[in-house]
Amino acid sequence: FGFGARARALLQKCAETGKRAYLFQVDADKFKDINDIYGHATGDRVIEAIARMLRGAFPEGALVARLGGDEFAILVTEAVLNGAPSSFMSSLPTGTEIRSEDGNSLIEVSTSSGFAVFPDDAPNLGDLMKAADLALYAVKNAGRNGVGAYRRDMTRALERRHWELQGVRNAIEAGQLVPYYQPLICARTGRVEAVEALARWHHPTYGVLGPDRFRHALDDARVSTEITAAMLEQVARDLRVWRNIGHGFSAGLNIGEADLKDPDLTGRITDMLARSGLHPDALAIEVTETAVTAVNTAAAGSLLKRYRDAGGVVALDDFGTGNSSITLLKSIPYSAVKIDRSFIRDLTHNETDLAIVRSIVRLARDMGFKIVAEGIETPDQVRLLRKLRVDLLQGFLFSKPLPARQLSEYLEWSSPPRRKASPGRPSANAA
Repeated sequence: FGFGARARALLQKCAETGKRAYLFQVDADKFKDINDIYGHATGDRVIEAIARMLRGAFPEGALVARLGGDEFAILVTEAVLNGAPSSFMSSLPTGTEIRSEDGNSLIEVSTSSGFAVFPDDAPNLGDLMKAADLALYAVKNAGRNGVGAYRRDMTRALERRHWELQGVRNAIEAGQLVPYYQPLICARTGRVEAVEALARWHHPTYGVLGPDRFRHALDDARVSTEITAAMLEQVARDLRVWRNIGHGFSAGLNIGEADLKDPDLTGRITDMLARSGLHPDALAIEVTETAVTAVNTAAAGSLLKRYRDAGGVVALDDFGTGNSSITLLKSIPYSAVKIDRSFIRDLTHNETDLAIVRSIVRLARDMGFKIVAEGIETPDQVRLLRKLRVDLLQGFLFSKPLPARQLSEYLEWSSPPRRKASPGRPSANAA
């Protein structure tokens, strides 16, 4: 008999005796990355190691089965757990380690587990597996490498997520997902030297929505790459219009974790720019430390180096907010660093923030990076950042993010075109 038949028989027995049962769904974190980096033979070793870990962790009498790929299901009754489920779950392992197939690498493998309780959470195996899967998704979404229980509000959350993802996809098709542009001001001249393109959803009912209102879509690998593609096409088109009237600035576009996993990313970007008659240095790829480390630093570094070698610009966004900022400056071919707004907010009256920003500027300048300060809201911040020799200034003091038409109006009075820009390289090379 397969897992389904045996699990149903076990649940039937629990129903007859009035006992609970616990269904766990377990899978390996970032299993696809392990396959991509180390090969499928190593991936098979990971599956075998997880199977051994689970058989050793669950008591005799538990039903342990592989559902497919790196996914496992474990059904264990209250009687088998000796009536102490809470202590068992707190001791459930969430990882193991193996050597790669060639023996050269020791790979730490973490797992995520979600569980649901019969009959409390669901009255049958099908619904119980759905509930456990929702709990597993919640663990993954919270950062992976843990164990989580199903809650009834997870079903409503999943429904909201589904409608949000579908809504964003519909918005892309309808042209309702558009870039808004926030200017980056040259600290020396006061002119616009670059813009950052930020996604906005023109919702027919709720108006203009920022990314906090479609966070699930940005976290979904497939939909986030669709958002990037739609943004890239519109940004290239807008840049072409501004070039034709003499504005030579570049645009920055944030690239997420899913995009960094695409080996064809550099080609897609350069092809899109070429179709608009633009050189790669017209667009800066902005990546956060979180996105780089979530993928694989070496793989991300190789991809970003290809874009840099093609003439593109690579900027480290929100610098200083992660755990590996200094390491990434060494391993990723950046052109610019953007100092996070959390260090700028209290800059004028917090000696610690001032010392941190001063150190970042000194380090970035020694390494030849252009330096951008984000989140500027007061003239005092501007005066201090100019003294520190920051290159570009960005924040609400200068402008909120604007749609393309309003940015064109802003440019007419703040930075009138000096001359008609060439279709190739921009006159300013900034993040």
